[in-house]
Amino acid sequence: MLDNQSISRFISRKRKELGMTQAEVAEKLQVSYQAVSKWENGTVPNVEVLVELARLFHVSVDTLLSGGDRVTYEQANIDLAHLAALGEKIAAHLTADSRVVHKPAARTTLYDFRFSGIESPVLVTSPGWYGNKCRLAAQYGCGELAGHDIVNDLVSNILAAGAQPLAVTDCIVTGEADEAVILPIMKGLSDACRENGCSLIGGSTLVSPHTVHKGTYTISASAMGVVSREQLLDGSAIREGDVILAVASNGLHTNGYTLIYVLMEKMPFIKKEIIAGEPFLEQIMKPHVCYYPALKPLRGRADIHGMVHHSWGRRDLRLLLPKGLCAELYLNQVRPLPIFSYIKRMGNITEHEMLSSYNCGMGMWIIAAKESAGEIAAMIGQHFDCYPMGRIKARDGETDSVVYKGAVPWQ
Repeated sequence: MLDNQSISRFISRKRKELGMTQAEVAEKLQVSYQAVSKWENGTVPNVEVLVELARLFHVSVDTLLSGGDRVTYEQANIDLAHLAALGEKIAAHLTADSRVVHKPAARTTLYDFRFSGIESPVLVTSPGWYGNKCRLAAQYGCGELAGHDIVNDLVSNILAAGAQPLAVTDCIVTGEADEAVILPIMKGLSDACRENGCSLIGGSTLVSPHTVHKGTYTISASAMGVVSREQLLDGSAIREGDVILAVASNGLHTNGYTLIYVLMEKMPFIKKEIIAGEPFLEQIMKPHVCYYPALKPLRGRADIHGMVHHSWGRRDLRLLLPKGLCAELYLNQVRPLPIFSYIKRMGNITEHEMLSSYNCGMGMWIIAAKESAGEIAAMIGQHFDCYPMGRIKARDGETDSVVYKGAVPWQ
């Protein structure tokens, strides 16, 4: 049974929330001012007008007739029908993959993990969260870039293990079901997977307006790959005399953005600065490089003894080295990109802090047998700048297994 007074109060409240007068409501619905006044004093509108009134108030007819007392997703600004339609558009970005086992009722992604050509296959996984750069991507409408960023970042970890990338799953949490925000992210994820020789096989998109602010989002993902146990780059093949090759980055990739926020808050003018012919914001928002085409030919080579995705630099290299060995890095060989020299200068950041927080122009480190280092550098050089910048030697009582020599030639 309808509660006329509850309906009237709801109509009055919604009108005021929208900042409308009774006359404005009457004009939009092409009814008299007196009719609107009656609705707010106990008279229920007829069926035809109810539909238009509900549309004007951005609510359903059921919500209007319940006087707004019924708790619904609509009251949380979530349109379930729109979400279902959006889900179909999102699914269109998934990659066709014969290894995906299709079961309509499954709440999980099912993947066939039989590899006839690989003995003792090892599953390599790399989960990650698109961190502080995500806020900038949302602010400046760089959703497609964000999709590329997180996939290229995670796949670089897979490649560093010597593995073939297989698949990626994602999770997007956003404050509203805005296609203009979500679909570019999905396109970036899907395109990046294709560029990396793997598939986007599933994931989830969550609309949570009470967790994430409208217009913002967070992205997390997990990549997986496969490698035979014998070809796993776990550091055990690293030998004294090996050469460390640096493979160039194109910018910050996905690290060091906490310091970038501090810089921009202290010096807002830097957003408009031109660095090496490009605006500062464009420099810092370049997506992580896709290393797959350059590194794919190296997979399985016995003269590749180790690989490090230079996200955290010395820390990851330290973890890879066998006991008794030390990596000696010649900083005078580093080729820092102009954006890093600019960040160091504007923030008065120490060299130690720069090397700890940024890749400084080196996206990957490859540890190769000395006799093959020149050939490998030339192969990678067809895609990215690649050069020797260190060697493996006996530790000989060194206090740290990764030692810097010299100084970076900052510009």
